[in-house]
Amino acid sequence: MQESSNELVVDALEGQRKLKDRVRCVVEQRLQLLEPNRKFCAALFRHAPDGADPLSPFSEESRLIREGAIEHMRIAIEGSDTKVPNDLRPRLPYLLWLYHMALIMFWLYDRSPQQERTYKLMEKSLSFLTNLLSLSGLPLMKPLRRAALELVDAAGA
Repeated sequence: MQESSNELVVDALEGQRKLKDRVRCVVEQRLQLLEPNRKFCAALFRHAPDGADPLSPFSEESRLIREGAIEHMRIAIEGSDTKVPNDLRPRLPYLLWLYHMALIMFWLYDRSPQQERTYKLMEKSLSFLTNLLSLSGLPLMKPLRRAALELVDAAGA
C-alpha cells in the first residue's frame, strides 16, 4: 500500500496550497487505499499499541512504511503556504502522522454510513490544527510551543 500510495498522494496534492487541504488529501488517499481491506486493518490495528509487536505501526519492522507515511506529511507541509516555526518544522510531519493514525483508528471503528463521522471529525480537527499552527508562530507562543515540543520529545524517548 505504501508503495502504491506515493504517486496517488503526490497527484492529489497537485494544485493544493493550504495545509489543511494538503493534509486532508494525504489522509483521504490513505483511507481510500485501506478501504478494500478495512476489516483486516481493524484486526491488525489491535497490535498498534505494542511497539514491540512487529505488526504495530510503531515497530522497527514497520519503520520503512511509517517513514514513507511521515514523508507524505513532510511533502504536504513543504508544498503548503503555511509558515511553520523553525523549531516545529522537523517534528511536524511526525505529529501529523500521529494525527492521521488517530483518524485511521477512528475510521476503522466508525459505523456511520460511509464513515461520515470520520470525515466530519477530520474536517473539524484539521481546521482546529491549522488554526493552532498559525497561532503557534506568534512570538508570545514560543514558550508554550517549546514546552509542547519538549513533551513530544519526552514521550518519544
